[in-house]
Amino acid sequence: MNPSAPQIVERSAWEGLVSGPTAALLGVVLALASAWFLWRERQENASNPESQQLSATFRLADRVIHNDADLESLRRTVVEVVAECEATGATGSGRD
Repeated sequence: MNPSAPQIVERSAWEGLVSGPTAALLGVVLALASAWFLWRERQENASNPESQQLSATFRLADRVIHNDADLESLRRTVVEVVAECEATGATGSGRD
């Protein structure tokens, strides 16, 4: 089980890794960072036509490439997907 930000700060203060005021400041910083990331995610997924609408864009994808390895693996995967698209005549227009 992954500990939450308050648990990490509390444990750090309890184990003497940081002082009480420093632990409190770390807690505030972690809370602000979390709030900012949540705000950004809401902005990116808003229905506003001028926003990125990441969820809607992701639902339109015919293929997804996961970039979770080294650069060479990513390159091979991209080459394979492009070759597959060329072989099937996929245009990426969503009408394939």
